[in-house]
This record gives sequence, C-alpha cells and structure tokens, in this order.
Amino acid sequence: MAWQRVRIPVPEDLNKNEREEAGRLMVEGIRDRTAQGMGIRQSGDRVRLKAFAEYSPEYLDKKKKAGKYSGAVDLKWTGDMMKALDVISHKKGSILIGFENGSEENDKAEWNRTGTSTPNRDFLGMTKSEIRAVIKSVTQGKEQD
Repeated sequence: MAWQRVRIPVPEDLNKNEREEAGRLMVEGIRDRTAQGMGIRQSGDRVRLKAFAEYSPEYLDKKKKAGKYSGAVDLKWTGDMMKALDVISHKKGSILIGFENGSEENDKAEWNRTGTSTPNRDFLGMTKSEIRAVIKSVTQGKEQD
C-alpha cells in the first residue's frame, strides 16, 4: 500500500517550535473537520472542502447495530485511524503530516482516500484558508516580541 502523507507549505520564517505547534494544530484541525463529515477535493494546486459521500445502506446498518452511528460520515468506526494521524516531520517551509508507513492505519487511510472499496473520502490536506488560520494562531503576537 502507498504511504499516506501530505506536505503542507508554511512560511519559511517559522522556527522549529512554531512549525511543531503549527503541525499539531493542523493534525487537530484535520481530525475535527473529518469528525464533522468534511474532507477535501484537490484540483491541481487548489484544495476545497467537500462533504463525504454517504455510507452504503449495508455499512450504515452495521454502524447502527454496533452503536457507532453519529448521523454523519465520520471515518471513526473505532477511531484508531484518526488517532494515528500525526506530524511526521517538518523543515523550513513545510510540514509533513500522515501515517506511519506500512501501518494498518495507513492502509485504512489509503482505502478511504482512494475509494478502492468505498466512495472516495479524502481528508488528508488543508485548504489555504485553513493553513492561514493555523499560521495566524501560531504567529499571533510574534511582531510584538
């Protein structure tokens, strides 16, 4: 299976601590957005938010019987996949977010993102406005130092 990760551009003047904080906030934001049933749609360099495709009737029935139905597509049958999402690395100008290569969670993420057995439900990435909000949060007050 392919390694599921995304490199997110950030301003080159962010220092190590700021990149680590931005990465943490990005992972948190992706988890929160995914729990709300929203993913992304990529078209070239453009990334937009997109509601996830609905569950199949069969899968929905399984979720309901297991007491795991929340009303929206949330990619959290057990929650393990989204808990495993993390900052892999960062360097000047970018943050790499994704899953441990070869892990079960990585395989689940690929299955959801590519739509091999289900409708495509891509969640790994951020819109420019989401990135701007994270960077603003991390650098707020920086000019005042």
